[in-house]
Amino acid sequence: MTKDDLLVFFKEPTLEAFSDFLEKNVGEGSQVEFKGKWISDVKLAKIMIGMANSGGGCIVIGVSENDNGTIVASGISAEDKIYDPADFSKIVEKYLPQKIGKYIEIKNFFYENDVYGSLKGKKFQVIFISVEIGDLPIICESDGQRENEKIKRGEIYIRRGSKTDLINYDELQEVLTRSFEARRRVRQDITLEDELDQLKVLYDAIPVSIYKNSFSAFKQNHSPIARELWGHFENKVFPKQSFEEFLKEMIEDKEEKIRKALF
Repeated sequence: MTKDDLLVFFKEPTLEAFSDFLEKNVGEGSQVEFKGKWISDVKLAKIMIGMANSGGGCIVIGVSENDNGTIVASGISAEDKIYDPADFSKIVEKYLPQKIGKYIEIKNFFYENDVYGSLKGKKFQVIFISVEIGDLPIICESDGQRENEKIKRGEIYIRRGSKTDLINYDELQEVLTRSFEARRRVRQDITLEDELDQLKVLYDAIPVSIYKNSFSAFKQNHSPIARELWGHFENKVFPKQSFEEFLKEMIEDKEEKIRKALF
C-alpha cells in the first residue's frame, strides 16, 4: 500500500474503502498499526502519541499481523469490546494533551451483507490520528502502567517503522524544525486585510468613554440621551491614536518607502 492509498482511506473512510485498504495492505508501518483485539489504555496512548509525532496514522482493531507481514482480518470477537465512538476519548484522555483530542476519531466498520465477501458478519474499529504539524511535539500528560507497559509524563514518543519508541535528540530536532516552519507559514498566510480586521476588533473592544454611574463600559457613539442620563468621562486606557489615525500614519509611511525605492 502506498501513502496515496492510505490518504484515500483517510479522506473517505467508507466500508468499501476499508475493504480495499485491507486487500492492498502489506503490513504495519509508521502510519499503520494492527491489533487483533483492544489493548490497554497505556499502550494505546503511547502508539497514538508516537503516530501524532510522526505525522499521523491509524490503529486498526480486529486485524492481526503474522510474522511474515501478512494480515488476518478476523474482526473483533464477541468477547471483546466495541467502544462507542462518542465515549472513546475518555479511555486515553488523561495521557494526551487537549490539543490532540480534536485530531482523534474512531470509526466503526461493521459488515452485515454478502457484498464484501469474507468480511460479512465481521466488525472492526479504526482509530484515526491526524495532527497539525504546528502543534508538534505531542507530549505525554500523565504516568501510567499496565502489566509490562509503561508511559511517563513529559515523555515524547515517535514511530520507527512499526515500533513506538522514545524520541531521540536528532528526531526531536527534526520535529521541532517542522513545527516551527509550519507555524511560520501560517503567520505568513495572514493577509493585510486579516491583520487590519483583527486590529479593528481590538479597537472596538475598548470603550472610548465610561459612564460614571454604570457597571458597564459604553462607547461614545451611544445616544446623547444615554450620555446625559449616566454622565461619562474619558477612558484613559483607550489608545491616544484612533484606528483611522493609525491607518493614515501607515499609509504615509508606506508612501515614503515607495518614494525612496523609486527615487
